[in-house]
Amino acid sequence: MTSPVDPIPHWRHLYEQMCGESDTSRVIELVAQFEEAIFSRGQEIKDGAEHRAEWEAMKRATKGLLRIQTQILGWPAVVANAPENGDRTMLVAVLIADDREILRNAIRKVLDLDPNIKIVGEAENFPQTVTLTRELHPRIVVMDLPMPAPEDFSHRDVKRALDETGSKLITMSVWHDDASRALAASYGAFTFLDKSNLGKLLIPAIRQLALS
Repeated sequence: MTSPVDPIPHWRHLYEQMCGESDTSRVIELVAQFEEAIFSRGQEIKDGAEHRAEWEAMKRATKGLLRIQTQILGWPAVVANAPENGDRTMLVAVLIADDREILRNAIRKVLDLDPNIKIVGEAENFPQTVTLTRELHPRIVVMDLPMPAPEDFSHRDVKRALDETGSKLITMSVWHDDASRALAASYGAFTFLDKSNLGKLLIPAIRQLALS
Protein backbone atom coordinates (compact mmCIF):
# COMPACT_ATOMS: atom_id res chain seq x y z
CA MET A 1 0.00 0.00 0.00
CA THR A 2 1.50 3.34 -1.06
CA SER A 3 1.53 6.37 1.20
CA PRO A 4 -0.64 9.33 0.18
CA VAL A 5 1.19 12.14 -1.62
CA ASP A 6 1.50 15.33 0.41
CA PRO A 7 -0.08 18.10 -1.72
CA ILE A 8 1.82 20.81 0.18
CA PRO A 9 5.30 21.42 -1.30
CA HIS A 10 8.30 20.90 0.94
CA TRP A 11 9.37 24.55 0.81
CA ARG A 12 6.02 25.61 2.30
CA HIS A 13 6.41 23.20 5.24
CA LEU A 14 9.86 24.62 5.90
CA TYR A 15 8.61 28.20 5.67
CA GLU A 16 5.84 27.55 8.21
CA GLN A 17 8.34 25.93 10.58
CA MET A 18 10.73 28.85 10.12
CA CYS A 19 8.06 31.43 10.94
CA GLY A 20 6.97 29.56 14.07
CA GLU A 21 10.43 28.75 15.44
CA SER A 22 11.89 30.78 18.31
CA ASP A 23 15.28 29.09 18.68
CA THR A 24 17.83 31.08 16.65
CA SER A 25 20.04 28.10 15.84
CA ARG A 26 17.07 26.17 14.53
CA VAL A 27 15.91 29.17 12.48
CA ILE A 28 19.33 29.33 10.79
CA GLU A 29 19.07 25.63 9.92
CA LEU A 30 15.57 26.10 8.51
CA VAL A 31 16.68 29.12 6.46
CA ALA A 32 19.35 27.02 4.75
CA GLN A 33 16.90 24.17 4.13
CA PHE A 34 14.26 26.57 2.81
CA GLU A 35 16.65 28.23 0.34
CA GLU A 36 17.73 24.82 -0.94
CA ALA A 37 14.10 23.67 -1.27
CA ILE A 38 13.13 26.83 -3.15
CA PHE A 39 16.03 26.31 -5.56
CA SER A 40 15.06 22.67 -6.16
CA ARG A 41 11.40 23.51 -6.68
CA GLY A 42 12.36 26.27 -9.09
CA GLN A 43 14.02 23.63 -11.26
CA GLU A 44 11.01 21.30 -11.10
CA ILE A 45 8.09 23.54 -11.96
CA LYS A 46 7.44 24.78 -15.46
CA ASP A 47 6.33 28.20 -16.59
CA GLY A 48 2.60 28.35 -17.19
CA ALA A 49 -0.74 29.09 -15.62
CA GLU A 50 -0.83 25.83 -13.65
CA HIS A 51 2.17 26.92 -11.56
CA ARG A 52 1.47 30.64 -11.38
CA ALA A 53 -0.19 30.50 -7.95
CA GLU A 54 2.67 28.54 -6.41
CA TRP A 55 5.22 30.82 -8.05
CA GLU A 56 3.57 33.89 -6.52
CA ALA A 57 3.45 32.12 -3.15
CA MET A 58 7.16 31.37 -3.45
CA LYS A 59 7.84 35.05 -4.08
CA ARG A 60 5.87 36.06 -0.99
CA ALA A 61 7.65 33.43 1.10
CA THR A 62 11.02 34.67 -0.07
CA LYS A 63 10.12 38.22 0.95
CA GLY A 64 9.20 36.78 4.33
CA LEU A 65 12.58 35.06 4.41
CA LEU A 66 14.33 38.40 3.91
CA ARG A 67 12.41 39.82 6.89
CA ILE A 68 13.46 36.86 9.07
CA GLN A 69 17.09 37.17 7.99
CA THR A 70 17.34 40.92 8.56
CA GLN A 71 14.97 41.56 11.48
CA ILE A 72 15.21 38.34 13.49
CA LEU A 73 18.68 37.01 12.68
CA GLY A 74 20.25 40.44 12.17
CA TRP A 75 21.81 39.56 8.82
CA PRO A 76 22.67 42.53 6.56
CA ALA A 77 20.19 43.36 3.83
CA VAL A 78 21.38 43.62 0.25
CA VAL A 79 22.43 47.13 -0.74
CA ALA A 80 23.12 47.62 -4.41
CA ASN A 81 25.80 49.76 -6.02
CA ALA A 82 24.76 53.20 -4.84
CA PRO A 83 25.30 56.06 -7.32
CA GLU A 84 27.01 59.30 -6.37
CA ASN A 85 23.72 61.03 -5.59
CA GLY A 86 23.26 58.66 -2.64
CA ASP A 87 20.24 56.78 -4.02
CA ARG A 88 20.38 53.37 -2.30
CA THR A 89 17.16 51.97 -3.77
CA MET A 90 18.80 50.43 -6.84
CA LEU A 91 18.89 46.65 -7.22
CA VAL A 92 21.95 44.41 -7.30
CA ALA A 93 22.64 43.80 -10.98
CA VAL A 94 23.72 40.20 -11.68
CA LEU A 95 25.03 38.56 -14.85
CA ILE A 96 24.63 34.77 -15.08
CA ALA A 97 27.23 32.85 -17.10
CA ASP A 98 26.78 29.11 -17.69
CA ASP A 99 26.85 27.05 -20.87
CA ARG A 100 23.80 24.97 -19.83
CA GLU A 101 20.46 26.65 -20.38
CA ILE A 102 18.71 24.45 -17.81
CA LEU A 103 21.00 25.70 -15.05
CA ARG A 104 20.76 29.31 -16.16
CA ASN A 105 16.98 29.00 -15.97
CA ALA A 106 17.14 27.40 -12.52
CA ILE A 107 19.42 30.15 -11.20
CA ARG A 108 17.20 32.81 -12.77
CA LYS A 109 14.10 31.40 -11.08
CA VAL A 110 15.77 31.41 -7.69
CA LEU A 111 17.23 34.91 -8.02
CA ASP A 112 13.95 36.28 -9.37
CA LEU A 113 12.44 35.46 -5.99
CA ASP A 114 14.75 37.96 -4.29
CA PRO A 115 13.36 41.48 -4.78
CA ASN A 116 16.80 43.00 -4.23
CA ILE A 117 18.45 41.16 -7.13
CA LYS A 118 18.02 42.03 -10.80
CA ILE A 119 19.37 39.71 -13.50
CA VAL A 120 20.61 41.96 -16.29
CA GLY A 121 21.91 39.33 -18.71
CA GLU A 122 22.92 35.74 -19.42
CA ALA A 123 26.05 34.40 -21.14
CA GLU A 124 26.68 30.86 -22.37
CA ASN A 125 30.46 31.01 -22.88
CA PHE A 126 33.51 32.99 -21.80
CA PRO A 127 33.63 35.46 -24.72
CA GLN A 128 29.96 36.36 -24.12
CA THR A 129 30.74 36.81 -20.43
CA VAL A 130 33.49 39.28 -21.24
CA THR A 131 31.33 41.17 -23.76
CA LEU A 132 28.26 41.40 -21.51
CA THR A 133 30.32 42.39 -18.48
CA ARG A 134 31.70 45.33 -20.42
CA GLU A 135 28.30 46.25 -21.89
CA LEU A 136 26.12 45.83 -18.80
CA HIS A 137 28.49 46.65 -15.92
CA PRO A 138 26.83 44.17 -13.53
CA ARG A 139 27.54 44.50 -9.84
CA ILE A 140 28.15 40.72 -9.66
CA VAL A 141 28.94 38.05 -12.26
CA VAL A 142 27.95 34.47 -11.37
CA MET A 143 30.09 32.30 -13.64
CA ASP A 144 30.54 28.58 -14.24
CA LEU A 145 34.19 27.54 -14.52
CA PRO A 146 34.10 24.84 -17.25
CA MET A 147 32.55 26.73 -20.19
CA PRO A 148 33.39 26.66 -23.92
CA ALA A 149 36.11 29.04 -25.05
CA PRO A 150 38.16 29.60 -28.23
CA GLU A 151 41.80 28.55 -28.27
CA ASP A 152 43.06 32.10 -27.97
CA PHE A 153 40.92 32.80 -24.89
CA SER A 154 42.70 33.64 -21.64
CA HIS A 155 41.45 33.93 -18.07
CA ARG A 156 43.03 37.37 -18.16
CA ASP A 157 40.26 38.47 -20.55
CA VAL A 158 37.66 37.89 -17.83
CA LYS A 159 39.78 39.48 -15.13
CA ARG A 160 40.46 42.51 -17.33
CA ALA A 161 36.73 43.01 -17.98
CA LEU A 162 35.97 42.74 -14.24
CA ASP A 163 38.68 45.26 -13.41
CA GLU A 164 37.42 47.69 -16.06
CA THR A 165 33.82 47.60 -14.84
CA GLY A 166 34.35 47.10 -11.11
CA SER A 167 32.19 43.96 -11.25
CA LYS A 168 32.78 41.21 -8.70
CA LEU A 169 32.95 37.54 -9.60
CA ILE A 170 31.35 34.49 -8.01
CA THR A 171 32.48 31.25 -9.63
CA MET A 172 30.76 27.86 -9.37
CA SER A 173 31.70 24.33 -10.30
CA VAL A 174 30.83 20.70 -9.57
CA TRP A 175 34.56 20.28 -8.90
CA HIS A 176 35.82 21.88 -5.72
CA ASP A 177 39.41 20.66 -5.52
CA ASP A 178 42.53 22.80 -5.18
CA ALA A 179 42.99 23.03 -8.96
CA SER A 180 39.47 24.41 -9.42
CA ARG A 181 39.98 26.93 -6.64
CA ALA A 182 43.25 28.04 -8.21
CA LEU A 183 41.49 28.45 -11.56
CA ALA A 184 38.75 30.51 -9.91
CA ALA A 185 41.39 32.73 -8.33
CA SER A 186 43.03 33.26 -11.73
CA TYR A 187 39.76 34.75 -12.99
CA GLY A 188 39.70 37.13 -10.04
CA ALA A 189 36.87 35.40 -8.18
CA PHE A 190 35.89 36.65 -4.74
CA THR A 191 33.87 33.51 -3.97
CA PHE A 192 33.94 29.89 -5.16
CA LEU A 193 30.72 27.87 -4.75
CA ASP A 194 29.94 24.18 -4.96
CA LYS A 195 27.52 23.93 -7.89
CA SER A 196 25.58 21.10 -6.26
CA ASN A 197 24.69 23.34 -3.31
CA LEU A 198 23.72 26.62 -4.98
CA GLY A 199 20.25 26.61 -3.44
CA LYS A 200 21.81 27.10 -0.04
CA LEU A 201 24.84 29.22 -0.94
CA LEU A 202 24.16 31.51 -3.91
CA ILE A 203 21.83 34.20 -2.53
CA PRO A 204 23.80 34.61 0.73
CA ALA A 205 27.01 34.87 -1.30
CA ILE A 206 25.50 37.58 -3.53
CA ARG A 207 24.18 39.42 -0.49
CA GLN A 208 27.54 39.38 1.24
CA LEU A 209 29.53 40.36 -1.85
CA ALA A 210 27.15 43.20 -2.73
CA LEU A 211 27.88 44.77 0.64
CA SER A 212 31.66 44.52 0.34
